[in-house]
Amino acid sequence: MNGLHAALPALLLTLQISLAAAAPEPAKKPQPDKTAASGKASKKSSEPARLAKRREELAAGLSQLGAQWAQRQAWVFHDDLDIPRFLLDSVTEYYTGPPSSLSAAFTDLCRAADNGSVQDQVMAGRTWDAARNWEKDVNGTSAGAEFKATHYYALAAMQGNAEGMFRMGLHHQMNLGVTDSKVGTALKWYSKAYKAGERKAQLMIGMIGLAMTYPGAKKIDERYGISVFAFEQLSKDPDRGLRGPASYLLAMLKLTGKGTARDDARAVELLRRAGADGVTGVHEFLAELHAMGLKEAAPPPMPAVAVPPPAESPK
Repeated sequence: MNGLHAALPALLLTLQISLAAAAPEPAKKPQPDKTAASGKASKKSSEPARLAKRREELAAGLSQLGAQWAQRQAWVFHDDLDIPRFLLDSVTEYYTGPPSSLSAAFTDLCRAADNGSVQDQVMAGRTWDAARNWEKDVNGTSAGAEFKATHYYALAAMQGNAEGMFRMGLHHQMNLGVTDSKVGTALKWYSKAYKAGERKAQLMIGMIGLAMTYPGAKKIDERYGISVFAFEQLSKDPDRGLRGPASYLLAMLKLTGKGTARDDARAVELLRRAGADGVTGVHEFLAELHAMGLKEAAPPPMPAVAVPPPAESPK
């Protein structure tokens, strides 16, 4: 999975062919409509050829899209560390100052974590995660800090802590501090974290599920379904950091009809929401789709509902 940290506009250029550079296709002899005998009009025949081709390109790139988003989002979550300043300072001094041992505060934190304190286990894991960059700069490798972070997350996870489970999933997905990195193991940890209430884990499950729809993969329809379910749930999440990516990826599935019914109107709505939530390149993408002939069908009218008359007040 090369180029997994590419920005969204570059990703769209990878998955789609620019109309400005594309030569116009020669006119094709019209084919008889096989549905004409039954009196039904073909929906595909009424769609502009350029838009139909774009849908095919998007569908062919969904696995790559999921893989790139999964890797990018994993680093976003990994680096989202809430650590007290004094712990960060102690780690910085340990790696950049004169040779010394860890500060007394950090030593006490690790001792409490080793003695079974779940909160201290999570904090020790976060702090060692933050130390990996310093260690890599000083020693040329960050393996020591990564293994220590994984050790403390594993202790927290074994006690049922949702963040510990989630970060174990991240470490297995990103091959940080583990001896056997497997996507399947990452998914198991994400599933446990999701069941324990960690919403970020559901986003990772959806993204990895989408990444695993590559040609020749097994259970592709089931994986599309898992992704659709995850993104549908998170497209309504109050956290824009979850809602934005989920809305964008769900829109791609709605545009291509993978794992869900094709729905252009909903796709456009989701793309606009994703753009409002900070996903870049969305407005330009929408402009291209509309230039190709994408039409947002009006939703069906709501059925009339009989409203009972107001109850008479007692006399």
